[in-house]
Amino acid sequence: MEEVAISLDLGTTGCKGIAIDKTFSVLASSHAYYPTYFKDGGRVEQHPEDWWKASCDVLKSLCDQIPEATVSAIAVTGHMQDLIFLKEDGVAAKEAILYSDTRAVDEAEEIENCIGGERLVGITGNKQGAASLLAKLLWTKKHMSYALKSCSNILIGAHDYVCYRLCGARVTDLTTASTTGLLNVLSNEWAVDELLEPLAIPSCLLPRIVPPSQVVGVVTAAASRATHIKEGTPVYHCSGDLATTARGAAAHHHDARHIYLGTSAWIAAVCPGAPTSTACGAGLLQVRDADPDCIIMAASMASACSNLNWVRSVLRFTPDANTDWTAVDDAAAGAPLGSGGVLYLPYLSGERCPFVDATARACFIGVAAHTATSHLLRSVMEGVAYALRQLFDILDAQPNTEAHLPFNPIRIVGGGSRSPIWCQIVADVLGCPIDAPAHPAGPDALHVAALGAAHMVCESLGWSAGAASGRTTTRTVFPDELRHRAYMRLYPAFKTAYTALQPVFATLALAPSPTAAAMLAIGSD
Repeated sequence: MEEVAISLDLGTTGCKGIAIDKTFSVLASSHAYYPTYFKDGGRVEQHPEDWWKASCDVLKSLCDQIPEATVSAIAVTGHMQDLIFLKEDGVAAKEAILYSDTRAVDEAEEIENCIGGERLVGITGNKQGAASLLAKLLWTKKHMSYALKSCSNILIGAHDYVCYRLCGARVTDLTTASTTGLLNVLSNEWAVDELLEPLAIPSCLLPRIVPPSQVVGVVTAAASRATHIKEGTPVYHCSGDLATTARGAAAHHHDARHIYLGTSAWIAAVCPGAPTSTACGAGLLQVRDADPDCIIMAASMASACSNLNWVRSVLRFTPDANTDWTAVDDAAAGAPLGSGGVLYLPYLSGERCPFVDATARACFIGVAAHTATSHLLRSVMEGVAYALRQLFDILDAQPNTEAHLPFNPIRIVGGGSRSPIWCQIVADVLGCPIDAPAHPAGPDALHVAALGAAHMVCESLGWSAGAASGRTTTRTVFPDELRHRAYMRLYPAFKTAYTALQPVFATLALAPSPTAAAMLAIGSD
């Protein structure tokens, strides 16, 4: 019987899974979606049990596709910087607070005043805002104290929870831990004395940190019944999706860069060395890599494809915002460069780079009587591309990530890389070649993090890491010089738009929330 490994990626919109053989050929794939809940006050949540149900559906589908294969291992990766409470009985609280949640603005300011901004950076390696778990834990202590009192463990990534449901291990990885604001990045241990004890946050609730190539448990009898995976199958808790995406994109060598264009987006470079105790500035993050001799320098924006999914939903442009990109591409391609004078700011959930502002919001600027749906759709793609250009400008300014632009092609992965027109717009705005997936529906576009997770455990399985090299197939998208010049004439307008509108965003943040406004309307009847 053929030996395979299964790799799961718990993304923001759904669980993706692949089954691969020893040559790293993808034999089967599956995908199951789950919802995200957006609430007043910048709250963004998902239900951990939705992650588990989607994982079960994906695993059963994969087993059905390869009935004769022997599953040697399950590798799990996923989105990071979440807050998941396990109750005393081991059941997760209904809601998990996601990485993009910005409810803890006041708590972030309180922590900075208490600990000191420079000292925070010295401990955690990064500036800490409302998205940090340190701030969210303090918010929970104030407003949801029952969650902490009834909690036996805290997990910090979607893959932490699925791994727990598969084998019972309550663990996390170093990459995920270093995104939270809870880790001392120099010692690679939870910052108990420096941060947690001064803020009276119980460190005993935090998960154990494990390397990505280590078996953390085996599939339990209950998990076997739910997933159709044989009881006793080894389970690997791999790095969070930033590190596995870098590995899956074949970008894991000195200063190799990649663009991830998914629900959120980032531009990252894997660099040799250890994190420093000084801030990188402008929202740039230094994150621990799975390789202890490397770090990942990442410039990350809060919202990317979520902007396009939102506008498609609002315009009711396609019947299935999760799957149908062709009609959107055709419409955007039919609009002129510059979208007929419409500029889009992609700040649906605030922003974290190149500035940190939980009150920033998305908006269209320049809408006129002639503006059509195609202009709006293209302007969203262009707005995200401009934001990526800002991230590149910041990353290029770092001394240990010397600029290679515009000479070397840059790998682009994630759901947005399926769109040929969007890849072309990104290439034109950046002014450099883009290596996009050759097959938009293939694993190089949709399953790059899962491929990276599998790569991380290949040695432990006795598989050759070399077999994973060169498995990706790409097509190079070259920028058009005339379009690049045209975009660079418009780019300054994008850069100055946020600065001009920041006071407006701050004022609008004081308006009653939708719930409060509805209550006021009821009271006036």
